[in-house]
Amino acid sequence: MKASNDVLSNQPRKGDMSPATSLKTKSKSILFKFTILSISLILVTGTSISPALPYMAKTLGVTSESSINLLATVPQVFVLIFLLLSPSISHAIGIKKAIILGLCCIAISGIGPLVSNLYWLILISRMLLGAGMGMFNSLAITIINRFYDDGEESTMLGYRGACEQVGATVATLLVGFLLTFGWHVAFLIYFLAIPIAILFWKVIPELPEPEEPMNEARGKLSARTYFTPGTIALFLLVCVIVMVNILVLLQIPRIAIAQHIMSAQSSSVAVSIATLGGFLGGVAFGRIYRRLHGYTLPAFLMLYVVGLMMLYFASNPAMLIIASFVAGFCAATTICGFNMIVQLVPAKAQAGANTMLLVGCNIGSFLSTYGIALSQKIMGDTATAPIVFFAIVLAVFAVVSAVIVRKTKVRF
Repeated sequence: MKASNDVLSNQPRKGDMSPATSLKTKSKSILFKFTILSISLILVTGTSISPALPYMAKTLGVTSESSINLLATVPQVFVLIFLLLSPSISHAIGIKKAIILGLCCIAISGIGPLVSNLYWLILISRMLLGAGMGMFNSLAITIINRFYDDGEESTMLGYRGACEQVGATVATLLVGFLLTFGWHVAFLIYFLAIPIAILFWKVIPELPEPEEPMNEARGKLSARTYFTPGTIALFLLVCVIVMVNILVLLQIPRIAIAQHIMSAQSSSVAVSIATLGGFLGGVAFGRIYRRLHGYTLPAFLMLYVVGLMMLYFASNPAMLIIASFVAGFCAATTICGFNMIVQLVPAKAQAGANTMLLVGCNIGSFLSTYGIALSQKIMGDTATAPIVFFAIVLAVFAVVSAVIVRKTKVRF
């Protein structure tokens, strides 16, 4: 009789779960979580085929270095374009279908280079790869926002960042192995999107549009509003953090040589340690968040400052490697932005807000070399100048964020 009353009633009763809440109760299994995380394994594999470029240049008869490098960089242009289109696409066809469509584009992009020596066809295939990645880049975060809450959400966001690192590393290693069979075969790595798409289709249900509660925190926000002072601040934050992440990887070899610590070849060990630190930072993020909550961001920022200053004062290989690990670990600071955004926008606007932050990440990546040049113009033309400059910037961010959390008593 209770079921009949529920069907006949036109008014939702207090305590009833929304469709989105009901779906979250089904999201606890390891398979479910693995499936959601698996789509991030292939998100940053655009440049993994870079080792194949010299072989491609010989076969394709391309003499212009810029033309052959374009095959590695053009996906990023289309990632950015489809990042901006992603909220509209997911709204039109649904989040699940948009993710599967993006995975299919990635898989199809591997066919052209696998069977053809035509430069223009391979270039179009690379554009399609970027379109596929951009189509669900922000949705890989949004779907975590929808299915998980609080500490579990933070843990999944951290694991998602770690999965990107794992995916990029594994793809690069696979390309190195497959190159022994010819550069065409190296593009088989993009066929890995097929089992991921099938698993996602089988395991993950379509998400309904969220029922947005009207409360004091969000009652004045339109369902599509995500341009707020808070989200703009997070946009600037992730932009700067990604810029610092990249300049750390670029400056480690330069510092090693300038300070007579290591050779350029040996410094690759420190760069690898920094990348490992980034992976472990993503894995540990959820546990750290459960302890610190709103203070997670200022804590990560201050630890980043410590890591940068350790790089500045490094005088031997051990110090450089430890400093590289600490700075790499703090690359997970970007996760703070995506973790906090769900508290600042309505659920229906989360896809757009995540896209906004990912655009900030891409801009930060693009501006990293300009950030190095600016810092050296201000602080002096040395290998350590960018490290000191951005340590000061991050210290300011840390103090401001700590004051905001303390005064507003925000518990993200």
